Amino acid sequence: MEEAFPNQKKYFSFAKINKYFIFPFISPIFIFIRELLLEYSKGKTSGIRKILQYEFNDGLMHISCILLYIITYFRTKTKKAKEGNDYYLKKLTNIYSKIIRENKFKIFFIILTIAIGYNNYVSSKMSLKGKTIFEIRIYHVIFNTIFCKIILGYEIYKHQLLSLILILIGWVFISVPIFIKLTVDDIYYNVLFFFGAIFYPLYLVLLKYAIENYYISVYLYMFFIGVILLVLSTLLTIINSAFIYSNLSDLINIFDSADNKLLLFFAFFSGTIVKFIFCVIIENFSPNIFVLTNVISSIITWIYNVGFKKKPDTTTNIICLSIGYFIILISCLIYNEIIILNFFNFNENTNFNIKERNVNDRLLSENLTEIELNDIGDYYIKNDSDENRDTKGRKSDSF
Repeated sequence: MEEAFPNQKKYFSFAKINKYFIFPFISPIFIFIRELLLEYSKGKTSGIRKILQYEFNDGLMHISCILLYIITYFRTKTKKAKEGNDYYLKKLTNIYSKIIRENKFKIFFIILTIAIGYNNYVSSKMSLKGKTIFEIRIYHVIFNTIFCKIILGYEIYKHQLLSLILILIGWVFISVPIFIKLTVDDIYYNVLFFFGAIFYPLYLVLLKYAIENYYISVYLYMFFIGVILLVLSTLLTIINSAFIYSNLSDLINIFDSADNKLLLFFAFFSGTIVKFIFCVIIENFSPNIFVLTNVISSIITWIYNVGFKKKPDTTTNIICLSIGYFIILISCLIYNEIIILNFFNFNENTNFNIKERNVNDRLLSENLTEIELNDIGDYYIKNDSDENRDTKGRKSDSF
């Protein structure tokens, strides 16, 4: 008779991750680079003009995702042709086409809602730039969790709930410098942006919902969203230019938004890379992962401001921000199951633990021996007929 015994676990461990998991952690770096390049490109415009130019460029970055769609389409077609699965590919394509035809109005409504909501978010974010605002990405975390639960039906497990609580604690620490200098007007702006922040998580979750339910490529969705964003920003630019300036100069000079055109081009290029990475993340992971890892871009910005720009700050602020961002960073790693907590059952519903239980259940059901168990990980089999045999313990988790 054989028995399974769990080996002693450490309090903390690190999960093994697949190659795609690097993308969520590259995204914040390119977001930071883009914002830095935009800052140093020395923008010419301000107010509504600047907002419309930003929205126009954002629309173009969305549209650029069509390049990835074309590449993946022909790669998939070539691969299937080589494998001799043309019949099955055509059959599957017909099924997907039927689903799309039957839901075309719903799909259009979802795309339109995503584009208008995203446009509203960008407008509110740009209009409140320079104001004393709390960390906006924490709002994204809160609303994204709610929308994922309501729209996508994602469960919130024990370790994720702990992570969200820790993120809120970290947010309190990084908000101390804001609380100190908060004015009555700032309270108004923060309330306004709190509701404006709803639209970005809605953009993410609705996009994931559309991908999961209507079998259209995420790159194609991004293209259509970009077209709508481009149309909206162009129309608003025409209206603004015609009614306020009595000409169409804003439309003519829509690309002339900065003194340093080269830095502006690289900023656009960095933003396009962010969109490409975003597509990969949304296609392969939960929207929560994109939202949570993007908080890291705020940490990078703060480190840059303190270390390189040498912005003067009080000791209290530096301590609060250091503690707060550290807690948020650890919380993101816990939520994304890179750091696994092996106590109080926080690891019970992690992907690593679920796969581990499945492996061990299969091994026991198949009545495997210890020799066949060399690489399963956290469990070993004890054979009653050979109790003196050396057993293999748990292997350490690593990336």
